[in-house]
Amino acid sequence: GDKLLAFFGAPIAHEDDAERAVRTALEMQSAFAKLKTKLAKSNEIAKELIEQLHFTQHIGLSYGYVYAGYVGADWRREYTVMGDIVNLSARLMTTATDGQVIAGEGVRRKVKALFELNPEGEVNLKGKAKPVPIFAVTGERAMPQSLRGLEGMHSSLVGRDAELRLLTGALEHTL
Repeated sequence: GDKLLAFFGAPIAHEDDAERAVRTALEMQSAFAKLKTKLAKSNEIAKELIEQLHFTQHIGLSYGYVYAGYVGADWRREYTVMGDIVNLSARLMTTATDGQVIAGEGVRRKVKALFELNPEGEVNLKGKAKPVPIFAVTGERAMPQSLRGLEGMHSSLVGRDAELRLLTGALEHTL
């Protein structure tokens, strides 16, 4: 089948590239489902073609380091990305069912505070010595968690009484 590769963070990386990728994947799945419904309702021939051609969309997401740059001869150079993470995305895509977004561990770590990710177990993937955990992205969290700090750690700021008095005094002096 035909494949599309979209990468986030190249040539310019952003702190939220993993989040952008997940949001894009979910929006693509939503738009594709609407298109299939619209086509199927248009007429019986379109409905049969959708079923016969296996008109489906599967998305795999991975996160990590890649080689990003220009490759090829002087007369035909193109910007691309290469590396194990690119291959992992392709393999994760093959584990997804129609309409499903499957994420690897790297993506899960980056977006778990913002999205619902259901563990789907571990799968054996070509090129991987050990089974790889996979996660189905089912949507945004109703109540997003904090993106900062250490998970499970909550502590108030202590031991800054002298600094607080200094700042309070400086503020009072300016008023």
